[in-house]
Amino acid sequence: EVDKTRTDYNRRLHNTQLSFVAEKDGSLKLAHNKTNFVFHEYQEVLERQLLKLDEVPSFGDETVRHRRKAVVRKIQAILDALDQFALDQESELSEASGMADVSSNSDF
Repeated sequence: EVDKTRTDYNRRLHNTQLSFVAEKDGSLKLAHNKTNFVFHEYQEVLERQLLKLDEVPSFGDETVRHRRKAVVRKIQAILDALDQFALDQESELSEASGMADVSSNSDF
């Protein structure tokens, strides 16, 4: 399920330019808008998958516990990559001093 989610959302996010809003202190914050909908949806889907994993009983079985832990690490790595994707675009946008043509290609 995690791999299918990753494949689907990577395709949908490919070449996406995220949008940001300026905070009062001049910093940028990822906007919650139509442009960023897929990005935020992807994060939410992954977080729901983490919650589902919490519900998987191991009944003391080490194999189940290790597999569940491996999937949790995989999801966390994807979430970390998404955070980095947003940070990279935010940095590029800041460096470009407001230029709109900033893109970042990353695989999550």
